[in-house]
Amino acid sequence: MDIYLLIRYFACQVSPQEETIVREWLLADTDGSRAHLYREAHLMYEGMVLYSGESSMSRQDGNAPANVSAGQRQGMGGWKRFAVRMLGAAAVAALAIAAAFWGRTSAIDSLSASTKIVRVPAGDRMDMILDDGTHIWLNSGTEIEIPAVFSRRGRNIRVNGGEVLFDVAKDAKRPFTVDTWAGKVTVLGTKFEVTVNEDGKEFTTSLLRGSVKVENYADPADTYILSPNSRVRLCDGNLVLEQIRDANSVGCWSRGIIEVSGLPFDELMRRFSKAFDVTIEIEREELPVVTYTRGKIRVSEGLEHALSVLRLASDFDYEIDRENGTVTIR
Repeated sequence: MDIYLLIRYFACQVSPQEETIVREWLLADTDGSRAHLYREAHLMYEGMVLYSGESSMSRQDGNAPANVSAGQRQGMGGWKRFAVRMLGAAAVAALAIAAAFWGRTSAIDSLSASTKIVRVPAGDRMDMILDDGTHIWLNSGTEIEIPAVFSRRGRNIRVNGGEVLFDVAKDAKRPFTVDTWAGKVTVLGTKFEVTVNEDGKEFTTSLLRGSVKVENYADPADTYILSPNSRVRLCDGNLVLEQIRDANSVGCWSRGIIEVSGLPFDELMRRFSKAFDVTIEIEREELPVVTYTRGKIRVSEGLEHALSVLRLASDFDYEIDRENGTVTIR
C-alpha cells in the first residue's frame, strides 16, 4: 500500500475508488502488519497537519525587481509561489516525519515507564492480548503488573502471584521477560506457564514450546535453559529440573480444569479455594493423601462435585457452609 495514498485518505482527498481500495486492504489484514502501517501513516499525517501552518503564511510580491514589467512580475510571482510551496511541502514532510518519530518514541518511553496492576478475582479467569500480540491467560487470584506499552528495548512484566500461561509473540529485537519474587524468565518466542506464590515459597516455570532461560535471584549461577516439556521448580531455595509427564496438564486451568494428580492435599485445597471463591479450613492433624495418579476436575461442574470426586481417592469428610462461603475439611 502506498503510504501517500493513506495520507490522502486521512485528508479526505481520495476518490471513491481509492477509498474502497484502502478499506478492502484493511479488511484483508491477516497478521496485523497492515494495521501497523495504517497507524504509522496516520501518525505522519497528524505531524503534517501540526506543522503545515508554518508553510501557509501569505507572501507578497512587493520585493520583485523594479525593472520587471507587471506581466513578468506576475509570472515570476507564480513560479516563486510554486517553488515556495514545493520547498515548504518538502520541509513540512521532513519535519513531520521527524516530529512523528520523536513524538512516538517519546510517548513510548513515557508510557513504558508506567505500569498497571491486573488482578483476577477468585472464581474468575481472564485472558488478554498485550500490545505486542502476546496472548496471556490468568488464573483465579492472579496478580500481574504490565506497562501501558512495552518499551523499544524490551518487554517486561511482573507476576506477583498466581498462574499465568504465556504465548509470546516473536520479536528478536525485544526480549520478553517475566519477573517474580524468586527469579526471572527470559524468552524470545514461546509458550510457557509461570506459577508464583511468594507466601508458599513457590516458583515454577513449565515450557510447552520454544526455549526459555530461568534464573534464580538467590543464586545467579542457578540458571537453566529449558527445552519443551520440561519445567523447573524452586525447592529449598534451589531450582530443580523436571520432565513434564502430561503436557495437557500445563495451563489446563485456562480451560476451566483443575489437575488433581501429583499435588499435596493442601495445594489442591488452595486451588479449589481460588477456583470456587470459597474459604477452605482443614481441621485435622494430618493431611489426607490423594491416590490419583492421573485426574482432572472441571470447575464448571461445581465445588461439591469436585470434593466428591476427590474423596473417592482420599480419606476425608467435608462440610459446606454456603451462607458464609466456607468449607471445613475433617
